[in-house]
Amino acid sequence: MFWLMVLACGRSEPEVQVQLNTGPRLTCLASPDPAPCADWHKEAEAAGRDEESRAALSAMCDRGSPLGCAALGTRLADLGRFEEADRLLGQACDKELGVACDAWGISAQSQKLSNWRELAIDRHQRACDLRIAAGCHNGGVAALPVDCESAYRLFGRGCELDAADSCSQFGALLYNETCQPNSKVEAIQAFERGCQLRDAQGCSNLALVHQASGDLDSQRRAASRACELGATQHCAADRP
Repeated sequence: MFWLMVLACGRSEPEVQVQLNTGPRLTCLASPDPAPCADWHKEAEAAGRDEESRAALSAMCDRGSPLGCAALGTRLADLGRFEEADRLLGQACDKELGVACDAWGISAQSQKLSNWRELAIDRHQRACDLRIAAGCHNGGVAALPVDCESAYRLFGRGCELDAADSCSQFGALLYNETCQPNSKVEAIQAFERGCQLRDAQGCSNLALVHQASGDLDSQRRAASRACELGATQHCAADRP
């Protein structure tokens, strides 16, 4: 905000203060700080002014905000402008913004370049290392069925970070001996964790494993939970 001081010449009246409302756009452009640009972005987005919102995100990015770079990169990727998007997402990822690394990996998967899988796994791994559970899971999905070792590692870490669907995938890899020697005990633990975290597939897998082992009480409990979470194929089988 700026204040215009108007003096009454030759008169005894007090000074008059006229407030000039510059608005968040001009405040942003006049400041080296990204915070006013974030305010401009919020206002433009709320008003549905998409082009202006992107300009505000660009200004945030130019002022050193990895969040601004990541948000703009994600929008550009949605528009199919992958070259610009990858530059911005990579810039934010290099500043250790995990969600940007994950979005950068998704961008690689969307483009389906000849080396998309290697790029995606590397970028999702960086997100996973920064404790972004979705990055771990997305990396595991990108790795299958070619890079089993990476899938095992990423799904396992995703489960540790409470990504429910990663727990279910990790359990399936263990139970089916897809990537590692069969470990039913660890598989059941992974399914149980996924089920506790409200993943219907984890509960469903747990019910099937207990059914195969003849533990019908545990099977009914898991099937009932799977039914509650939307796995309708268990909704009749869960009842005694």
